[in-house]
Amino acid sequence: MRTVYGIMIFIMILSAAAVSAYAAEGEKLNVDITTYDGRKVMVKDGMVFYTPLPVTFAPAVPSGYCISLDDGETFSAYTDIADTVTLYPDDDTSPTGRWQLKFAAKTPDGGLLESDTYRVCFDTAAPEIEFEDPEAVGGWLTHDEKVHFTLSDENGLSRISAKCGDTVLYEMHRKDDEPAGQCSMELLLTDTGRPYNNVEMVCYDVAGNRSDASFEYRYDSSCPVIYVQGILSGDAYDRSAVLEAAASDRDSDVFISYTAERRIGDRLIKTVATTDGPQTRIDFTEDGKYFIRLWAEDSAGNCSPEITRSFSVDTTPPTVSIGGVTDSVDRRDPTEVTVDVGDNIYEGTMVNIKLTKTALLKNENIPIEGYELMADHDIRTVNINSDGDYLLEVSAADAAGNVTQELRRFRIDSTAPDILISGLDEGDITNALPTLRFSVGEMFYESTVMSSILEKKEAKGYVVAESKDRVMKAANDHMDIEVQKEGEYRLTCIAADRSGNTARSHINFKVDRTPPVISDLSDIDNKYFRSFSLPAALSSLVSDASGYTADAYIDDGKFGEKDVVINEGKYVLTIIAEDAASNLSEASASFIVDHTSPQVVLGGFDRNGNIKKGSQVTVSLAEPGDRLLTVKFNGRNVPVSSDNTASFTVDEYGSYTIAVMAEDAAANITDTEIHASCYMDAGPLGGYIRSEKTIEAAPDGPEKNNVDIAGLLIGLSTVLSGTFGLAFRTFLRH
Repeated sequence: MRTVYGIMIFIMILSAAAVSAYAAEGEKLNVDITTYDGRKVMVKDGMVFYTPLPVTFAPAVPSGYCISLDDGETFSAYTDIADTVTLYPDDDTSPTGRWQLKFAAKTPDGGLLESDTYRVCFDTAAPEIEFEDPEAVGGWLTHDEKVHFTLSDENGLSRISAKCGDTVLYEMHRKDDEPAGQCSMELLLTDTGRPYNNVEMVCYDVAGNRSDASFEYRYDSSCPVIYVQGILSGDAYDRSAVLEAAASDRDSDVFISYTAERRIGDRLIKTVATTDGPQTRIDFTEDGKYFIRLWAEDSAGNCSPEITRSFSVDTTPPTVSIGGVTDSVDRRDPTEVTVDVGDNIYEGTMVNIKLTKTALLKNENIPIEGYELMADHDIRTVNINSDGDYLLEVSAADAAGNVTQELRRFRIDSTAPDILISGLDEGDITNALPTLRFSVGEMFYESTVMSSILEKKEAKGYVVAESKDRVMKAANDHMDIEVQKEGEYRLTCIAADRSGNTARSHINFKVDRTPPVISDLSDIDNKYFRSFSLPAALSSLVSDASGYTADAYIDDGKFGEKDVVINEGKYVLTIIAEDAASNLSEASASFIVDHTSPQVVLGGFDRNGNIKKGSQVTVSLAEPGDRLLTVKFNGRNVPVSSDNTASFTVDEYGSYTIAVMAEDAAANITDTEIHASCYMDAGPLGGYIRSEKTIEAAPDGPEKNNVDIAGLLIGLSTVLSGTFGLAFRTFLRH
């Protein structure tokens, strides 16, 4: 825009020029439009005229004009009177290059005649041609290769054409009502019969700007050939696998492409690769199950048929884990053993389980069915609930030949040891120092036996006298404990096997080497008794700490606690006692049963039983064991000498009384008075008169020529009277 004026100035100039424009009502002012190269163009009202060249507008009469640079939102005021107005692409007044222009002229009647609104867009940029795959252009292409490219222009495209020689590959003409912008283009390249083919592309935008592009291609319809070796489908390798491939093509260069899918469990790893040449070596070092697709492609894009290989690389042995038991450990409860097997490539992995049981020297194979892994991880359980030594062998072999084996040796022992004690039984009492022997009934042995001898002490109860431990390793193994002294004991024994089963046993016993004690029989031995019975119950006469049995015997007959001996005579009492430990005690005593009173023997009398004056009278007893208690002569005590006699002299004539009291060892008493007289000549009542029947008279000495028959009879009767009483021997039982 060279000059812009206000609308008022335009009206003043228009009036001064007195220019008149004549037109019918509704007509518009005509304007000629030409481009810089002299070409006239027609710009319709409301349409945009795209051009890269300056544009000149020439109204039919000199006219004023106004311009809008904001797409018709606002126009400048009509200004200047000009014959022509020229717009230039490089005019910075419109940075976008867009203009709107209209003209106006005054009519003779004072009206205003306006032209159409002319829209001009200056566009000097050529369209852009972009190939989607630039490497495909000018490369080796097959007969059905499609080339894709994009054409774009800011204001729109008007015409596109692509030719290979005289062959039109693509052509497009834009219509006025079609939107401008960009379009995608696809060329199908075909065989023209020439070894090389040239494609020419031309593109025009709406402003007439042009872009050209060209490329060459070579037609190649033959497919390459590919060869593969080193790996076969279905194989499993326990080491790295190597695949070698080679390809060839008769018309063009060739290269090999492949995809490798590696699966580990549920994880899929995919590799896509293309080699630089016709040969390749592919190393498969990582474990996995592979699926390989290989093909060869030449420079023209022809592909060989695919070659596939399905195989596995498995350098990792299966994992085997045995749970629930520990090697060489005993258990006392039923056990659930778990067999956990895993393999990263589980297809074709076989698991075998072997269980061997040994019990009571007998081997037994327990069948367990093998199986094939159906997942990368498998857990099975084996329930074992009977006693025995077990060997569990688990082996897993995969398809590649990797083998893993796991062993477990263990023992199930739920039975406690059986403690056997020999030598004594519970409650035994023995008089021998015993040797106690321990042994253990156990299926597996190797049991530890802990024993203690406890001795009973009155003040402290039981105290440990001896302890002893031993491991029983065989059926005939044993342990002995000796008791060294008598006493009351408790033997305790605890046995524990390797599995922790325990058993307890105990016995109480006594060692009694002391015979029963029988009370002293000195009060009986050589003693006299009127009648005899046991002085006390046998339980009072015998004592023993262990208990006992006792019997009494008189001579050879058994004598009870309520029996009585009344027959006179000499007897032997024997008491025999045996305690619970079989210790024997025996005690004996002799005794005499005597229930006859002592017999008094008088000396100094003549055969007639009289006492001569001056005679010495002696009083004694018939039995040496009898004892004079008192002797009185006419009421006067006569001393009893140490030899158990008494004597006195009769010096006067007269009647006398001799009182005698005597006692024998059986406590029989003689208490008698003897009436006698001292005489010159014996009368009819001469001699002595006894007042008790316990007197025995004996003459002083033998007088064979002067025998008084009557006195002798009296004396004899006296002796006999001393034994008056029971003349037989018997026992009385109550």
